[in-house]
Amino acid sequence: MIDNDKIKDLFIIKFEDLKWENVKSSSIDKKSIIFADDEKSYADLISEVLEETGLYDVCSVQNGKKALNHYKKSGADIIITDIIMDTMTGVEFANKVLKNNNNQKIKFISGWVGEDVLKEKFSQFYEKGNISFLKKPFSVNQLLREVYLSLNPELKNIIVNTMDKEKLKSLTKGMKFCDVVVLYNGMRELLVDLSDRLLDKSIDQKSMDDILFPIRDFTSEKSFGSGKDESFKDEVIKYILKLSTDLKYVFNTAVNEDPI
Repeated sequence: MIDNDKIKDLFIIKFEDLKWENVKSSSIDKKSIIFADDEKSYADLISEVLEETGLYDVCSVQNGKKALNHYKKSGADIIITDIIMDTMTGVEFANKVLKNNNNQKIKFISGWVGEDVLKEKFSQFYEKGNISFLKKPFSVNQLLREVYLSLNPELKNIIVNTMDKEKLKSLTKGMKFCDVVVLYNGMRELLVDLSDRLLDKSIDQKSMDDILFPIRDFTSEKSFGSGKDESFKDEVIKYILKLSTDLKYVFNTAVNEDPI
């Protein structure tokens, strides 16, 4: 006998688990980032990855002292810093920043120092959620997701029932353009996966266009991220609601209910 509840669980998405590669925006309200790492080529590469999203302005520096000087002049919405650096370590830099601004968001990165050390040194800031850690090496998706969720912590607690169209309408109405694009991509990927797993039906691009759901890939649109984010948002939401219908179809078919 099919366990409907277990199948329903497959249609649940946690927003913090979604993928962030290829998401771009033409936001005029860019967030500022200080990225400190003593390997210049690495720092430049990560800065480029972040800036290519269109969401951030990044200042790349090679030690804590330079990072602190820039911070004193311009501040930052979030600081991303390596821990082991010459001249001034990431921990020393963070201590000086937090002494004057205990609400500053700081993300430590390291392949040598563990998170337990940081939690001991910055326990009160960990509890507030202002300090976090990302272990090297990390993927582009991990980096983009961690930075975005650090700046938008309210998204971390969002759990989406992809078959509940009314709740999706309410949820997406208050979201930013990037949020709905990430959700759209996640739901589209889920539909492809569950169609294969539950219906034994592999969905290729032609199927996506002609059979279950006529959906365009917004990330490949030339006009994507060209200053029309808000006008595109409503269109993306329409496709999210269409995806919800298609996911409901997959569920009903899988449990032998009327798919209509």
